[in-house]
Parts: sequence; structure tokens; C-alpha cells
Amino acid sequence: MERERQHKLEKEEEIKRLRKKLIPKAQPMSYFDQPFVPKRSMKQPTVPREPRFCIPQHKMIKYCRMSCNDMSGPSWLQHLPSSIEEAEALYKNRVLQ
Repeated sequence: MERERQHKLEKEEEIKRLRKKLIPKAQPMSYFDQPFVPKRSMKQPTVPREPRFCIPQHKMIKYCRMSCNDMSGPSWLQHLPSSIEEAEALYKNRVLQ
């Protein structure tokens, strides 16, 4: 009985301490006696670039090889494009489908 009462008092004291910590404290005000003058940045402004919608040749060939690797058996070697033009045609066919 005595332990329960003491335990309850300890909890209440702890709650009081925690609530005291939660009381908002006043923040110091900024000094407004000097006007704020923004300084010009030393960095150069970014230059916008045109988006590149074309796919580089090395990526196009890689894409075509990856799509041909899905075929089963050793016959997939026969379907690899032998030239860049063939790779472009394969890629365009896949994109349009």
C-alpha cells in the first residue's frame, strides 16, 4: 500500500518535471536596427540546356542485344544486329509497338 502511494507520487513528480520542460520559452528577437541588404551571389547562374531525346549509339546497341537475349537457345546469336542501322531499325520497331 505504501509502495503504491510512493510510486504514484514519483510518477506525478516526473510528469510535473516533464511538463515544465515543455513550457515554451521566449526566443530572442532579431535586431532590426540595421537594415538587411542581401549580397549578390558570386556563383554564375545556371545555363539551361536542351533536353536530349535521342539515344546514344552505344546504348541503342546494348538495348537491342538485351532484347535479343530473351530468346531461348543458341539461335539468339543469329538475331544480333550486324550494323548500327540494323540496331536503329530494331529499336524503332520496338518503340513504335
